[in-house]
Amino acid sequence: MGLVNLDDGLFGQNIAGALDTISALDVTTYATEAEAQGPVARGEATAAIVIPAGFSAQIDAYATTQVEVMVDPG
Repeated sequence: MGLVNLDDGLFGQNIAGALDTISALDVTTYATEAEAQGPVARGEATAAIVIPAGFSAQIDAYATTQVEVMVDPG
């Protein structure tokens, strides 16, 4: 699976770190959402999680936020 962490805060780092500790997952980190879309679209990755910029700030502000999950269309 792919991971795009656009957040520069603690919560984004914690999610990325937690995913890395799950031995059943082979996590590839991408710098941008566009970089992650190719492998998912080609079936080389079953999914990619995108943590948006400002994710930690939204949580700190008790505001609604979300992550995006791209999945292989096949």
